Amino acid sequence: MAMDSSSWRSTQNNSQVLSPEAVSFLEEGISLVLSRWTALQLAVHEGWGGQNSPQKLEELASGISCWFTHAKVLSFLKKDLSMEREQNLVFLAYDRFLRASRH
Repeated sequence: MAMDSSSWRSTQNNSQVLSPEAVSFLEEGISLVLSRWTALQLAVHEGWGGQNSPQKLEELASGISCWFTHAKVLSFLKKDLSMEREQNLVFLAYDRFLRASRH
């Protein structure tokens, strides 16, 4: 699905949010990317995040989705995707799996 103006809705305070259909496509894309991330899948399979590694993977996917669908972030994303935000998502993955495996 191409993102066009129909993928965006305006809220009462004039923020823009993704339509439910666009959010569904975004969540599917996030799941596909995470399922193809070899190191992450190995971490889940080997339980590097503890016994609840699959749950942590779901939390990671949910966190990424929330970050992208949060109304204040959307206006920022339309202008520029900051490296600092990307690093925060990578840190979240590191924190959930690699750091947990060392304890």
